[in-house]
Amino acid sequence: EQMDFAEGLTSWLVPNPDRVSLFRFFSEFEEVPAELKTRSSSNPIPIKESMFPPSDLDLEQLRFCLRVLPHKINEGGCFFAIFSKESHRESSVDDWQTVALAPKVSAAKWSRKLEPLAWDEEGWQQVSEFFGIHRVDGVLAKESGYYNKAIRSLRLLTPEAAEILFTARPAVYTSGLQVVTAGVGLFEPLSSSSNFLRECPCRWRPSLEGVDLLAEMCQKRVLDISLQGIRSLLETKTLARGALAESLGLEPGGLILTYSLSLKPANGGPEGEDKGPGAQGAVLNVPCILTHTEVQLMCDERRCKALNLSLDLALGKP
Repeated sequence: EQMDFAEGLTSWLVPNPDRVSLFRFFSEFEEVPAELKTRSSSNPIPIKESMFPPSDLDLEQLRFCLRVLPHKINEGGCFFAIFSKESHRESSVDDWQTVALAPKVSAAKWSRKLEPLAWDEEGWQQVSEFFGIHRVDGVLAKESGYYNKAIRSLRLLTPEAAEILFTARPAVYTSGLQVVTAGVGLFEPLSSSSNFLRECPCRWRPSLEGVDLLAEMCQKRVLDISLQGIRSLLETKTLARGALAESLGLEPGGLILTYSLSLKPANGGPEGEDKGPGAQGAVLNVPCILTHTEVQLMCDERRCKALNLSLDLALGKP
């Protein structure tokens, strides 16, 4: 099968290595702050000058490089190696060595069991009706533990991944290569402990992993939030239900809040001003749970920090 190549680049940006800034990139080595150029406990991946386009080379020569794009060749990943033969001699038995096999790792600790999820299954019908999902671009799957039959998440796979998992590989999990995870997590179950939202008609909430996909797929329970509202939610992880007028008529359960961040004003106003829903620019989506009194944010501290920093950078704040 022929590989799908792309020509080499002559220019590129280097992202901030803190893995938190979503919109911060450097175009030249001179732009990089001194503290990001050296390795430290707070900066384990320093930025090197070699990461930028070389200045001592005809950049047009870089176009002769070949870039392999895994998503274009229907593969999860690949690599190429160039071998240079420096001499020739006949092989002998001394060239071969016997290598002891590594001890077997228990599959039960890390592996997950993935099974197809039919659209008409009771669990998915509950989710699709509650969130207004009428179609998905992919194959649905349910994930459980290796031995524990409780479903941990509802996931979305590409048709190619589903073919490998459900058709090409054995249905019975045997020794050998085990699946840690696959696809994108869409929903996770609400806590089954105590009586948390026991009257909720749908026992599933949006997953942080797939919230951006769900914001496009769901016709229900996706609400717009203001800049002030998203700031408050990221800071305290809760928001009074009264602050979201549209939520007053909704039943308790999973919820997605979305804020349209204006990076390019549509009406000629000041760049960075809060235009509200529908403005041109980036969109921030966050998974939440709606209770009778408040909205609870389902994000960890790192994600909250990343979103807050993204807002600052996009709004032009230092």
